[in-house]
Amino acid sequence: MSFTLQRIVVAFIGLACGSPAFSRVQVSDYFEAGPLRQLAEAGEKGNLKEIDRLLANGTDVNGVGKEKMSPLMWTLIHLNKKGFEHLLQKGANPNIPMEESKLTSDGLTDGSSAVSLSGRNVDPWYLEPVLRYKGDP
Repeated sequence: MSFTLQRIVVAFIGLACGSPAFSRVQVSDYFEAGPLRQLAEAGEKGNLKEIDRLLANGTDVNGVGKEKMSPLMWTLIHLNKKGFEHLLQKGANPNIPMEESKLTSDGLTDGSSAVSLSGRNVDPWYLEPVLRYKGDP
């Protein structure tokens, strides 16, 4: 197994287990203060009422922050199943690819999307809702 492939495998095992590397990443690294950051935080916490409130007030479920980080991707990185599926139900696009990422050494690479990360996640649960809600493998 090549060194790069080993790093990817280790990174995704870490993703599925709540890697400490991901926990060091702050929402402010990717989202400016405001409704989009609040949506990412609500997804991360699984706060469905707050997700619904923000969307009802016009926050774009497919808005992106730095490096094209979406609230859906942020929620996936933080392994919140309830928030993840709710964002998908509300129209979040799981096919939005990220750009170059600070998280590259921890498993995110140019072009990663919620679809690609869900497919490589050790927990197969994430792939099912992604495919159900228009994920393009």
